[in-house]
Order: sequence, then structure tokens, then C-alpha cells
Amino acid sequence: MFQTFTGNSRRPRQVNLSGRTANPLAKYGAAPSATSDTVANAHQSRLERQQERARNQAATKIQKSWRGYKVRDQLKQEQRRQWEATEGPWTWIDELTDDDFQPYSSATEAYLQLSRVLRFFDWSDGKDHQILVRSSLRIQKGIDQDRSSYVDGPWPAAYLRLQNTTLDGLARRTLASVTNGFFRLLRFTTRMIPDLTASNAENYYKVLKGVLDRICLEADILAAPLQALGSATERAHQAFAVHFLTIPNLGKRLTHPRGAPSSFETIAHNIDCKLLANSLLHLLQESGHVTRFLSPKTSVKSSRSQRSFNDLTQDCAWLAAHLVCLHQRTFGAGCSEQYISDPSFISVLCPLLSAIADGAANDAFGTISEVDSDSLLTRMKLDTFIIEQLDALVHQKSISSLVSQMNADQISTDENTEARLHQSTASKALATYILTLLRVFPNRGDDIRMWLYVGSSSSFQTSSGMRGESAIRFFWLASRNTSIFKKILYDPRSVIDLLKPRTTADPRDFVRERPLGNRTQSVEDEWQIVLLFVEMYSFVLKVMDDEEFFAYDDSEDLRMGATYSRKNSLRRDEIMTLSTFLKHLGFSMYYHAADIIGSRDEESSKDISSLFKPPGQDEPDKDKLDRQNSVAVVSGVNLDYMKGAVTGLARAIYERDSRRPFTPKDHWLMTTRFDMTNFIDAVVEEEERRHQVEEAERVEEDDNGEEHWDVTRSPGLVGTGHAQRLQRLDRLWRQRRKESRKRYLQAVAPRLEILQNMPFLIPFTTRVQIFRRFVQLDQLKRRSGASDPEAWRLIQMASMNDGHGRLERHHAMIRRGHEFDDAFVQFYELGPSLKEPINITFLDQFEQEEAGIDGGGVTKEFLTSVTDQAFSDDNGVRLFVENDKHLLFPNPTAMDERRLLLLERQGFQEGSEVYNSQMTGMLQRYEFLGRIIGKCLYEGILVDIGFAGFFLLKWALTGGTGTASKESGYRANINDLREFDEGLYQGLLKLKNYPGEVEDFALNFTVADRLTFASWTGMPSEKTITRELRPNGSDIPVTNANRLVYISYMTRHRLSSQPYRQTNAFLKGIGAMISPSWLSMFNQIELQTLVGGAASAINVADLRAHTSYGGVYVIGDDGQEHPSIQLFWKVMESLPDEDRRKVLKFVTSTPRAPLLGFGSLMPRFSIRDSGGDETRLPSTSTCVNLLKLPRYNSFEACRTKLLQAVNAGAGFDLS
Repeated sequence: MFQTFTGNSRRPRQVNLSGRTANPLAKYGAAPSATSDTVANAHQSRLERQQERARNQAATKIQKSWRGYKVRDQLKQEQRRQWEATEGPWTWIDELTDDDFQPYSSATEAYLQLSRVLRFFDWSDGKDHQILVRSSLRIQKGIDQDRSSYVDGPWPAAYLRLQNTTLDGLARRTLASVTNGFFRLLRFTTRMIPDLTASNAENYYKVLKGVLDRICLEADILAAPLQALGSATERAHQAFAVHFLTIPNLGKRLTHPRGAPSSFETIAHNIDCKLLANSLLHLLQESGHVTRFLSPKTSVKSSRSQRSFNDLTQDCAWLAAHLVCLHQRTFGAGCSEQYISDPSFISVLCPLLSAIADGAANDAFGTISEVDSDSLLTRMKLDTFIIEQLDALVHQKSISSLVSQMNADQISTDENTEARLHQSTASKALATYILTLLRVFPNRGDDIRMWLYVGSSSSFQTSSGMRGESAIRFFWLASRNTSIFKKILYDPRSVIDLLKPRTTADPRDFVRERPLGNRTQSVEDEWQIVLLFVEMYSFVLKVMDDEEFFAYDDSEDLRMGATYSRKNSLRRDEIMTLSTFLKHLGFSMYYHAADIIGSRDEESSKDISSLFKPPGQDEPDKDKLDRQNSVAVVSGVNLDYMKGAVTGLARAIYERDSRRPFTPKDHWLMTTRFDMTNFIDAVVEEEERRHQVEEAERVEEDDNGEEHWDVTRSPGLVGTGHAQRLQRLDRLWRQRRKESRKRYLQAVAPRLEILQNMPFLIPFTTRVQIFRRFVQLDQLKRRSGASDPEAWRLIQMASMNDGHGRLERHHAMIRRGHEFDDAFVQFYELGPSLKEPINITFLDQFEQEEAGIDGGGVTKEFLTSVTDQAFSDDNGVRLFVENDKHLLFPNPTAMDERRLLLLERQGFQEGSEVYNSQMTGMLQRYEFLGRIIGKCLYEGILVDIGFAGFFLLKWALTGGTGTASKESGYRANINDLREFDEGLYQGLLKLKNYPGEVEDFALNFTVADRLTFASWTGMPSEKTITRELRPNGSDIPVTNANRLVYISYMTRHRLSSQPYRQTNAFLKGIGAMISPSWLSMFNQIELQTLVGGAASAINVADLRAHTSYGGVYVIGDDGQEHPSIQLFWKVMESLPDEDRRKVLKFVTSTPRAPLLGFGSLMPRFSIRDSGGDETRLPSTSTCVNLLKLPRYNSFEACRTKLLQAVNAGAGFDLS
């Protein structure tokens, strides 16, 4: 029975038409049944019929084509016979001159002859080339006699056909003699049909671009289609720019008529540069992106597969360079203020320059900072012509003139100022252009800001009426009244929506009036104004001293008589408003980075995987890379740039507030935005996560260290494009991996990002606790889980892995009076291992070992002794010098003085082995001294040393791994110069505010460095070395226009360039002990507190609560203190704070209390008795913070003896 759902029990019939056996267990190859044979025969017959039909169709098509060819050939031959019959006897053109050609008898005959030639013309027949040129020459003769008969009716179409035939011939032929004739035809047709030639410009320039690969072209041929004044003129300019202005070294591949200065002069003379810029701007708006801009006739998908990012970057660079060159040739190289004033020109340059910067970022050329000598263009190894032309954009006259483009009605100071600015296209273009220049020329950032500032100082004072409003205040008012400023000021979370990447499917991010998602283009325009203000005000703060910063006054009389830099100051309430806006914006960019970035990491992983494709396949998607780098602010501006600009300005204002407080208490804090209950634990967890990622990265780099694509080691790949592509993809892959990790850390460690970049948002005590937790965790990792030194030593003694050798390397014999030298010799090779506990044995003057109790005390005495000695003279060359306030900083002339000492006194040759060893040893001493200070911070040991604020700023702004490490890094400013040299500071201020002509001082861009060293006689000797502050500085006088540049360069030289090697070595040493990212959590004042303790009043109660007692002073079971101890604390409470500090320094060697109170003092503050002789003075063992106090019986005796000992400096010798 075969049950079915139909109710019928009969077995259903099975029909198999497949030709295969129905039994799955049947033997393979078994004979088919009769039914299978029938089906197979049917299939075979059907296939044979299909093949027969295909043969018949192919035969029919061949016959049809052949008959068509024969008919066309017959017609051509008939046309040829008619042409020959009319033309007469044949003569080769080479044997004739132009006078030998006679015009046709009529225009009708000329048209018929030309039509016949175009019908039978055959490119494979060399005679036809001569025929085509011959007929054209005779037509030109007729035109010379009667032009009107050759311009209307069918003639334009015939000329266009002749032009296309000529272009087809140029694309096919390589013979120079024939090509010259075709060029004559091109000139003839372009002259007769300029409008149609403009319409045909795409084909015209595409063909000529191919011809340029074989021979040189004359410049006038390229300019011919651009002469038309019709509707197609714009398309002609676009085609010319896309096909020719992207060709490398175009000027060298063109010829020009005699008498013309150059090919570019010829093109510039025949082209309207403003029309060219407008045409490119319209093309950019239509295409939506620069990659589509350069491939207008190719789909986006195919263009990406055919062209690499490097090709597109090169095209953008050449196009920008040629545009600048043409504009210079049009207006003159010396008239930069004219050619730069075209808004369309600026609007086209901005996306091109941004594409160059994006290409540099995508190709991993590295980050360029303001102190780098090489520009981004040089680092990219672009052609010299490109660098020269684009460098011309960074010119004082052109940038300063941009401000003057905003005329008097735009610079009005009425209530509608910001509205007018918002509506001003010129102002928006100015903002975009300046921001783009700062991206492409980061090493010229200060120059660009300065020239903009200088330009505003002249144009705004003359254009703003009686009040003389400055550019800073002008843009401040505009920024303050934008909608984005108001939103962020009152709601920090609004930043997320304002900075989220564009989500619109249409990528036309350059079109002006197009809405983007839920935002309009006006938001982008507002961001441009705000960012330009941030850039300008950041620079102004560098040249504005504190008196000017706080000197704003609304009164008319004072404002009119003030210096221009003082007119750039803001009111105190305005500065507070600005700082609130900056901290809200910066906080959200760091803390909510994951919300802003969105799902970019997923896209990034796909992009990285595409890099593993074999050469020739698609490269990473350019649009995806752009989306990962950009935010919805300004086209081409990325989130890292935003963070750097905002963080830099916020830090600058905060530093002013740190020096001279003007904000309310807790103004900078944003603790309400955090869960402060578990904040420290959350930060420690994030630090552990960061450490794991960095450790994985180091392991990966070590594992792949030998697997890098290196073309120099692959003989089969050297010099090939394949090898270069592999090398570039390898570099690009590694950079993308690093960026992906950085974005991951930004998303998973937002608190760390805040602490490293904007630490002032978190209370200082909280940051100190975090710092100590970081140190404790690092100690546990390095010391096998034992933070106690003695426990670590026991672990090493029991270790079978060179434990005893490690203990020996951490032990040193230190002679009294030679602490720094002995420590340097014995401990320098340890490097970061100096973090481990060290064991010190002191030797007295007789080189006998001193007895010491090392409860951490001998180590403390060793560190304090080394620092005390190191900051004094070192063999005639001082490592550190002090200012008028006795604050220390690296001796800026130390390296030059050591060099002169070696060359002139000791007679060594520069570059010799001994010379190099001595110079390197000098830097190693700075590095070791940095390690010693880092060791003190690491162990929590306070040292009585004060460092200059500008030097401590370099500790905090060494960068670390923060997002804005370069932009928020140390920048020398005139206020820091006050701590360096008060006299120089005052002199530069007078120069800046001098009302007359500063040329009267006869200054130039040079600086005289005065060096002091010991001569042969042992007496100090001086020598002056003159250095240039900029190339050819001795030939550049200091004028009123460039004095701010001079002040900036002088400040940078004194604070950054001159002491660079010494400072860098010291920071390298301290960075080996303390992570730079940990140091970045503090400002200069807070770092000084970390080093030397808090400057607040000594809290006697806190000290008493955390004091240990020994000997008879030990507190018994009754909990009562010894009477002498009670007298001591009564004396301490009665002393003024100055004397309390003396007592504290007498015992601990530092007059300041620990940051977290005396409970964190290591070793603990201790007191033990030293006998019952009341005539004896108290003594100390500073190495263990021990006070040896005799058993005094009266208050007066205790007070008198204590102060006598403190002021007399009694110490260990009297114990």
C-alpha cells in the first residue's frame, strides 16, 4: 500500500526524462533504458538544429557585411573619381608652396569637393592625407577672397566633420610631417567654428592629450577652443582643465611662438582665468567630489578601480599648481593680492588642496608639526614645480590682502554685523581657504595666522570707522552669535549631532545650498567662522602678554589710544563664555567619540582587508576613507584637527588662568558629567585596556619585523611599479591599523582621552590619586607582584633567571661629593630598569662604607643628593641655569659651550670619535638626570627643586599618545619668555608696541648667542655666534609689517630651538620612568607640586596624625603621648608657617607637604628620643625622615633648641 493524501492507494506513475538512472544504488555507467535513449536522441537533434541555424545566421551576417563594404567602397571610389576629375592633375603638397594653391571656382564647388574627400577618406592611404590638406588649403584661399560664402548653411557641419576627421587622424598617426598639416587643419576649423569647437572640446582635448605623449604641442592650439563666447565655453574650460592641467610638467611639453615669454604666458593671454575658475567650480558642484571631478566621463565605480589614490592626489596637485601658475601669469607674480582675491579661484583651490592633504594622510606620509623644516608637499615628494607654485599661496601679501576683501559695509559694527558676515560669500571663502592652508602647510601655521593678523591690523582699522574694531573681535562677535555656538554653550551633548558624519546617500558634499541630513549648509558655514576665530585667537594669545590679555576697556578714548594687540583682547565675561564653549566642545569630542565616530570601525576593517588584494585589484574605497577622517564641519576637516585646534586654545586660556586666576573656583571642572564615585577605578581599567592594546601592537611589530615589503631586498622587484605599489600598500596598511587602534582607544577609553588632552576638567586631587594608582600598577607588573623593595629583592634572590645578576646591577657604591658622576657611571645602562628598587652604599671621604638603615631612606638620600649636585656646575659646563626667581631650566648654550670647550681648549677635531663621544655623553647626562627626576616621581620622593614654568609645560605637552598630541603640544609664546629672560621679554614688548618705525633699530632676522666657557688660563671666556632666524635672515630687515614675525621667531629660538637637544634628552629620560601620557594630566604648576610638594600651609594636625614614634617616645597602651612629644607639637602649632616649613625641610629635606597629605609621605615622619641632655640640639636622619629629639622638659627649651638647630643646619653630624 502506498498511502497518499489523495486517498488513492494506487502507486503513482514515475516518469524520468532526465536520462539518468532513477536507482541511486545502481552501478555507475549502467546501460540506459529505451526511454533514456529516446530522450538522448531528441536532445541531440535539437542541438544540431540550433547549430545549423547559428551557421546560417553567421553566413548571412558575413555576406551582408561584405556586400555593405563593397557598396561603400564603390561609392568611395566614385567620389574619389569625381574629386579627381574636378581637381585636375595631382601634385604632392611637399612640392608646392601656399601660393601654388588656387581657390575653387565657387563656394558650392568647394563644399562638394570637401564632402567628397570626407566620404572617401582612408587613413591607411597616405595619399588621402595629402588630399585632405590640399582641399582644405584651397578652401582657405576661397575664404580669404569671400568669407561670407563659407560660413553659413551646410558649412558649419562640414567644418565640424573635418575637425573630427582631423582629430581622428592625429589619434592614429605618428608622422611629424603629416601631424603638422593636421595642426593647420585644427587651427583652420577652430577659427571657422569656435562655438562648435567648444561643444566638441571633450573629444578635442582628449585626442590632443594622447598626441602630447608623442610630440610637443603649440600652446595656441590648446587655447583655441577657449576663445568661444557661447553656452559651451564653460564645458570647454572644464575639459581643458581636466585633460591638460592635470598633466605633469605641462609647461615643458608645450612650445610657444617666437617672442612669447613662455607657453604658460601664451595660454594665460588667451584664457579668462576667472571663467576657468568658475567653470571648475560648477563642475565640482555637479560632480560632488574631487575624484569624480577628475573623471567626469567615467562612472565612480570604474574610476576608483582604474585609478589609485596616489594618481588622484597627483592629479589634484598638478591641477592646483597649474591653476596658480596661470593666475600668476595673468595678474603678475608680484600681484598676489589680485589673483588670490577671486572667490571662485579660492573655492576651487580649497577642495584640491584638501585632497592633497587627504592623500598624504591616506598614504601614511606622517604628521607634520610646526617645528618640522620639511613641508607636507616635500614629504610627499611632489614635483618641484608643484611645490614652488603652491608655496606661493603661503605669502604674506596675498594672505593679508584677503581680509581687505571684506569692505566697509561688511565690517560694520552695528547689530547686524554677524548677520552680514554670515551672508557674505567672501567671508565664508576666506574661512575655508585659511583652514585649508593650515592643513596643507602645518609647518607654516604660525606664519599664516600671523599674516592674517597683520592684514587685519591695517584693513580693519581703516575700514571700521571711528571705533577701529579688530578682526578678532569681529569674528568673535560673529562666532558668538552662531546657532552652533549657542547650542554647545548650553548643551554639550548637542556636539554629537553637530559633528556626526553625513548620512545622506548623495555625496555632493560641496554643493552650497543642499541640505545634508537634518542640517543645512549654513551649519557648515558657521563652523568655518568658528574655526577661523579659534585659529586666529590661538595665535593672538601667543603674542599677547598678560597685561594686554586683561586690558580690554569699552571706553572710546582708551580704545582709540590702545595698541592693536590690546584691541584684540576680550572682556573677562567674554573669555569665560569662550572657555565654557571650548570645554563643552572639547569634552564632547573626547568623551563621546564613540557616538560621533559611529560605525566607522566596521568600515575600517573592510577597508583594511581590501589592502590584501593582489596588485591590480581595487584599492581602498576613497569615499569610505573620507568618511572615516571627516566630520560634518567643513569639507576636508577631520575630527583630529578639530580636537587639536579646540584643545590648543582651551589649554592656552587655562594656562593664563593658572598664572593669573580670573575665573571662579571650579569653573573648568565638568565632574557633573561623570560618575565620580567609580571614576578612578574606571580610569585604571581603561589604562589597563590601553596597555593591552599597545602591548599587542608591540608584539605584532616584533613578529612582523622581518616581513615588511622592502623593495631594496627584492632584486626582482627593484624599480618596478609592482614593487612600489607593494611598498605603498604595506605602509598604508600599517597606518590604517594604527588609526584603527587609535579610534578603538578613543571609543573604549574616553576618560583617559579627557585626562591626557583636557585634564583640567577633572579635580587635581583626583588626578594625583590616578597618577599614584598608575604607578602602583606599573610597580606590580615590573616587580613580579611585589611593590615592597625588600620583597622584590627576596624574589630576585630566589629566582633562577639571573636574579643575583639583576641585584648586582641595581647596587651602586656612591662616593660622597661624587653622587651624580658615580650614579651616572653605574646606573645609566639600566635604562627603564631604574624603576626597580636600587641598593645604595655610601662611601665617606676615606672610601669607607657608611652604615645606613635602608627602609627606603638611603635611596631617598641618594636621589636628593644626586639632584642637589646635578643642578650645580658640571666640569665647567652647567647643565641647568636659573632665572631671576631661582627657577631652573636646561642651559640653552650647554651643547655649544661643550663644543667650543672640546674644539678650542682641548683641541679635538669635530666629528672625531672622542668629540662624538663627549657630545653624546653630554646628552646622556641630561637623559640620566631626567631619569632621576622620574625616579623621584615614581617613588613618591619629594625634592626641593623649582623648575621654570615654561620648562614644566614641555613635560606636560610632550604629546604621549593623545589624539591632539601635535596640535596641543608645546608652543613657545612671549609670556613664557618672561621666565626665561625678563630683559629680553621687556625688550620684545617695547618692539611690538613701538609707535614709530622699527627699522630705526637696524634689526634683522638674526640672533646672537653668547657662549661662556673656560679658556686655557682657566678664566671664563666668551664668544658670540650669530645665527639666522630664517633663511637669508641677515638680509631681511625687521619692519613694522614683520616685527611680529620677528618676535615669534626670536621666542621660538630661545625657548624651543636653542635648548632643543638638551630638553629632548631630559624628556626622553623622564619619559622612560613616567609615561608621557601620565605627565600630560597636569599643568606646569601641578607638575611642580608633584616634584616638590604642595605649597599650601603646613597642616600640623595632619602631620601629627601620621607620625611614628620610637624609643621611649613609643605610645603605650594608655594611648598617651610622651610629655616631650606633647611639648614638641605645642611648639609646632605656635610656629608661623615659614618656621614650620624649616622644620619640615630639616627632617625630610623638603619644605613642602606631600600632595595627598602626610599619610602618603614615604618613609613616614618619625620621632625618637636622643637622650635626656636638654643642652643638646635636635638632629635628623633625612634619609628616613627621622627627627632625633632630646627629652626636653619645658616649652621654651624645646622651641629655642628646635629653632636653633633648624636655622644652624644641624643634622646627622650632631646625632
